Amino acid sequence: MLSPKVGARIRAASSDQLDEWSERLLDARELSDVFDAPTTH
Repeated sequence: MLSPKVGARIRAASSDQLDEWSERLLDARELSDVFDAPTTH
């Protein structure tokens, strides 16, 4: 289950941000690998 903070972050994200996170999901070992990695933009 996601924390309320992470859920709010997902709901507020732009489509570009969602695309970036979905790419990170492929190699992530933990949730922080998806949401806390440096941005590529």
